[in-house]
Amino acid sequence: MKSKLVSGGCVLALATGIAAAEAPTTSDAEAWPDRGSGWAEPMPKPMHKGDPGSYPLYAQTFGSEGSATIGFIIDKEGEKKAMLVLASSPSGVFEAACLDYVNSFIYAPQVKDGSLASRKWSYTCRFKLGS
Repeated sequence: MKSKLVSGGCVLALATGIAAAEAPTTSDAEAWPDRGSGWAEPMPKPMHKGDPGSYPLYAQTFGSEGSATIGFIIDKEGEKKAMLVLASSPSGVFEAACLDYVNSFIYAPQVKDGSLASRKWSYTCRFKLGS
């Protein structure tokens, strides 16, 4: 049985733009709301993505498919900070694989109103078994 990450690895989830990003105190997705479109630049896309890794063995063994959404902050230097799981289905299966993949991303510094700024962002990894 072959397995793969769908859509070339992951599918972009949602963007959040705020001038001064802070880590949420909860992993609840409601703590990670969309803050509008005050950003002069388009949605951030990683300049580099690492290897998506392998399908989690447990999920492959039991034929599980699903997704995980990781929230993080892109700081003024383009580094990822405060990575956390915002959502996953099924719970406890795909989070680690998605965290590892998203951790490999490299972003450019974010600019808002002509100045470097931190920015909240999230990314969703979708896992689907191949036939």
